[in-house]
Amino acid sequence: MKKMILISALMMTQNVFAASGVFAGMTSGSTACYGAEIAGSMNGKVSIQKMIAKFSITSYKVKTMDVDMTLNNGQQLRSELVCDTSARCYIECDGGRVDLELLADGALKLSNATFIIAGGCGDSEIDPVTINTLGRDQFVLEKMPAEVCR
Repeated sequence: MKKMILISALMMTQNVFAASGVFAGMTSGSTACYGAEIAGSMNGKVSIQKMIAKFSITSYKVKTMDVDMTLNNGQQLRSELVCDTSARCYIECDGGRVDLELLADGALKLSNATFIIAGGCGDSEIDPVTINTLGRDQFVLEKMPAEVCR
């Protein structure tokens, strides 16, 4: 039993360390960039075609993640999230989140926990748009040059 608890604790520590590694070595004003072209048809439904995630640290030491998405209908969406030390990023007003995991090969696994992409924050002029992943809630993004996110 003690071995099992120790192994579980070590695995949890590794996941948090690996995931928070997205921000490791970053200073205020620096950026890290990850992206992916997402192939495949979603049977005529609107879905994500391209995703770019930009990570930065503000001058107030706040960790942020900006996600730009292109949908298969050509629509461009952007979401700005704030990240905590346990590698979770949140949209401040809608309660949704994204979980991050930095993989051994340097890629980033982004797990969507139903965050709203546009609207939904008391802005009555914009109807809330929630990404329809049709059961695909995990995306692997490759490390990209910082210029891609500028």
